[in-house]
Amino acid sequence: MASPSGRWLRDTGSSHTPKYGVFLADFLSAVGAPGRAALVEAVPEPALLELPAEALASSSALAFDAEPEEREGEVRARLTRLLDHPGWADLKLYFLKPGRSGEPVDIGAPGGGADVELADAGLDPRHAQFFRRKELWRVTDLESRLGTRLEGGRLRAGIPLPIVGGQEVSFGEYHTVFLEPETLQLLVGLGAQADLRRRLPRAGLAVREALDLFAGLARADVKDPDLLPPFLLQVPTEGGDTKPSGEGEAMTRRVPPELIRGLSRSKQAGQARLHLLTPRGDDPLAPVDLGRAPDCDVVLPEASVSKRHSQVRRLRSGRYGVIDHGSNNGTYLDGQLLPSGVLAPLAPGSQLWFSSYRALFLTPPQVYDLLARLRKR
Repeated sequence: MASPSGRWLRDTGSSHTPKYGVFLADFLSAVGAPGRAALVEAVPEPALLELPAEALASSSALAFDAEPEEREGEVRARLTRLLDHPGWADLKLYFLKPGRSGEPVDIGAPGGGADVELADAGLDPRHAQFFRRKELWRVTDLESRLGTRLEGGRLRAGIPLPIVGGQEVSFGEYHTVFLEPETLQLLVGLGAQADLRRRLPRAGLAVREALDLFAGLARADVKDPDLLPPFLLQVPTEGGDTKPSGEGEAMTRRVPPELIRGLSRSKQAGQARLHLLTPRGDDPLAPVDLGRAPDCDVVLPEASVSKRHSQVRRLRSGRYGVIDHGSNNGTYLDGQLLPSGVLAPLAPGSQLWFSSYRALFLTPPQVYDLLARLRKR
């Protein structure tokens, strides 16, 4: 049986997408979370995504020649802000597919005969044009009355400028963001992440309740690092004293190496809390605060946990680290008490104790495997 993404790519791909666009919510729901290669292969054309005016504000302009890391961070922040907008589901997505292969793509008002018709009757019938030259896409204003702007700067009519994924382009007062296939895949991943953020409370969710959140994902879907951040999984205890002893060997005995397999057989596994390690603000690369305070990014509901206990940070390498914030009862990594203020690298399956709150640092595939085992029980 074909997955939701497979059905969309097979039956509703960009070659069948109407030139007046599709709603973003419909696209994200139908596509699901295909792998990067699958989506890029099936939808090779770039797209324009409608932007509400209030979503335009950004920390800085995104230059064409910006450094890759700077561009990625700004694009992620822009798309995250967009998905946090209350009306994101009704935004329109337009695929820049020409009438004939290799020809330019005309942008214009509804009913004007352009290749892509934006939902703004005030535009010219042929307002602007996109075309690809070698490896770069370019945008040109076609002497429109209201003008075309790229990152806020008005284009001179007939003079093409190069454009890259994540840049804002406006046609009169109709604002959009340009999405290359890779940027579109990032949007799909952030959409899935935003959906989980909305459905996973800050204090986490019992594993048995999280099963349905992953029901539509295939294991291949969660391998892409752009799709989901890592998780923190509470380790249920079988009773007795759960206070860290400070002895690494003793703690290791309490958390066996095959814990995920053991959890799948544990009667308490369904009660374990699952936390998504993602910040709640506009910047998806910001550190994730953990603690007892209700305004932390991840709330650990345990009296012995400090209000601001620790922080998980994403490193430049794409890996993660943990740092203790001077907590009262300490943060333990694989049985060792961390010095306050010192960043320690995390590996998949790392054992973390925030005072007496025991947890595992898990990758999305590890969480998927655990939930798949639980679903079969």
